[in-house]
Amino acid sequence: MANFSGIPIEYLEIKMKHTQNKLPIREISGNGCLAKIRSAYTSLSTAERRVADLLLSQPLEVIHLSIDKLAKKSNVAKATVVRFCRSTGYKGYQGLKISLAQDSPPVMQYIQRDILPTDSPSIITRKVLQANIEAVSETLKMLNYTEMEKAIEAIINTQRVGFYGVGSSSPIADEAYQRFIRMGLKCVYSSDPHVQINLALSFKEKDVAVGISHSGCTLETVRCLDTAKKNEAITICITNYSGSPLTKVSDIKLITSFKETGFPIEKMGARVAQLAIIEALAVNVAVQIPQRSSEHMEKLRTILKELM
Repeated sequence: MANFSGIPIEYLEIKMKHTQNKLPIREISGNGCLAKIRSAYTSLSTAERRVADLLLSQPLEVIHLSIDKLAKKSNVAKATVVRFCRSTGYKGYQGLKISLAQDSPPVMQYIQRDILPTDSPSIITRKVLQANIEAVSETLKMLNYTEMEKAIEAIINTQRVGFYGVGSSSPIADEAYQRFIRMGLKCVYSSDPHVQINLALSFKEKDVAVGISHSGCTLETVRCLDTAKKNEAITICITNYSGSPLTKVSDIKLITSFKETGFPIEKMGARVAQLAIIEALAVNVAVQIPQRSSEHMEKLRTILKELM
């Protein structure tokens, strides 16, 4: 059975008959307190980071601390704790504590998951897989569904969509390109940073530029989105940090969540979260333009059969 983005053509044909214009996205609620703190970490002041460090390392203990005790334990002023709460999206300390208490128990129990030299192959395997599971789970809580809806609408109505990413984000951008071009959308992608900036220069109103960078600090990607934005294109970022330079040049922000521990191979969890976002975008777009997508895929399938 032919499919694209994991969706059978037959399913899309059924959805096309029963769908009118825009499909609603069912919002999944979640707190993701720790995910929010990690996402905002790079934009916090030095003093606020001391509060964040304590929260991230001892979340269960912090739940039972008063604001005065937390300030003392973090070696900061009480006012710093208040600023920290606001910087991470909470009106006050009480709201933060409630959100922290409601955070998922599995995440709370698995904060310490660094890979150790003494770990056996089975333990390392479980830790790596758990890191990937956690990345998707935390991203699910962190994701802003209003931003997701904006991204879907922008891609559906775009004249052209370009994907930008360098280094380890380049294969992710390539995967996104492969997903969307199969739907009949006009897409562009290049792994060459010089070509990327040239493409960004050609972008204009109603075009969409998607920048992918875990850190949100990759100069080439930031510059491409900034260039496209100045040409009035719509810019979308997929990044782990809500206060990063990439978010500042993005009209739509899709934030992933992954707790880094310093072991290089675990960074794959960040890529898994990015791919999950791209898959969600692709499926949403495919469902909303079923006829266009299925017709393009049918033509592609016919041509490929002739080449066999």
